[in-house]
Amino acid sequence: MINSPLSVVCRTSNLRSDSRAQRIVLSQLSSHRVTYFGLTRGQGEHFLWSPERHFSHKLTYRLLSSPGHGGGYTIIWRLLFLQLNICFYLLKNRSRLVNVICCDLDSAFLPSLICCFLRINFIYDVFDFTFASRVPSSPHFFSKFLKGVFSLLELLVCLVSKKIILPTSSRLEQLPGLHKFSHKVSVVPNSPCVDQLTIKEPEASKINTFYFSLRHKYKIIITYVGTLQHHRNLDWLLNAVASLDNVCVVVAGTGPLYSFFRDSKQKNMFFRGQVIYNHALHMYHLSDFMFAGYTLNDSNNFYAAPNKLWESVCLRKRLLLNSSYIKSNIPYADHSLLSLYSSQDHLRCIISNSSTSSYSNVNYDPRFVSDSYFHNYS
Repeated sequence: MINSPLSVVCRTSNLRSDSRAQRIVLSQLSSHRVTYFGLTRGQGEHFLWSPERHFSHKLTYRLLSSPGHGGGYTIIWRLLFLQLNICFYLLKNRSRLVNVICCDLDSAFLPSLICCFLRINFIYDVFDFTFASRVPSSPHFFSKFLKGVFSLLELLVCLVSKKIILPTSSRLEQLPGLHKFSHKVSVVPNSPCVDQLTIKEPEASKINTFYFSLRHKYKIIITYVGTLQHHRNLDWLLNAVASLDNVCVVVAGTGPLYSFFRDSKQKNMFFRGQVIYNHALHMYHLSDFMFAGYTLNDSNNFYAAPNKLWESVCLRKRLLLNSSYIKSNIPYADHSLLSLYSSQDHLRCIISNSSTSSYSNVNYDPRFVSDSYFHNYS
């Protein structure tokens, strides 16, 4: 096993709830051993994720603890230390390496240069561009300067990458200069694959019992599972449905607003904490609506490629969405499942006039996603 083929996957996030990173790991585990580098951000054992299938023993974690959300200068040093750890690991195991896959600039910069020097196959599967997610939009010179620096670093990583993978082709418009590397770009959507659509007992029974208890009191159930932060419009959603006695909202996830939702007293909002991805899909399956609200003045949100769009198609569940741009850039989605809202009154109207019948007209094959990952990472 010492000389067995090895892939390295790097992402500064919680693998337990990061569905796209899970799909990358699954694509590699079928033929290689995998080492996953990441930051725990104070999550400890909640970070760990084990694949359902027999090859879970081939996955190894190398984790570095860090502060939670934010962290100031401390997180900068932690990121540098993480990248140096990755680089030393690559140097030590260079004879075994098949793929090195990084998913954000926080983990990619130094490893991409090492891979270029050692001629190791480096793949940049970028979920969100750092210049848009880390630097607030501002007319001030310093903000523009930081955006420019991060943009140049992203382009340098793209330059030395053998392949660039994006969740949607519209991301080519987001980063100035990325079109120069369009010949390297492949698009793999944020959609569930076969391995993520199964859930074992007794977890399924617990989720079923919870949702069936809600059905006795509420006609419509809206579920949101994801990052709990301000620009997801979750507080806006809760205000919109607060006066609707027959509607409830189920929220799950982690993020800066975790304590807000945990401590909320709103009678028709139910908080489930952090859940793993296949549990989230089962929760959506038992709901009437999924929710994807975005503050569209954020660049990453404007060019978003939400998991929820593809999950909606996969599960045949209606999705409440506020971005016509996102909707128009999903070529395979059945748009009858997407309900665009423009105001709280409009949202309440959509919910009140909705049908709870099943949308069975969608022809979706999750093997398409699995095949896309295996093809692009082979």
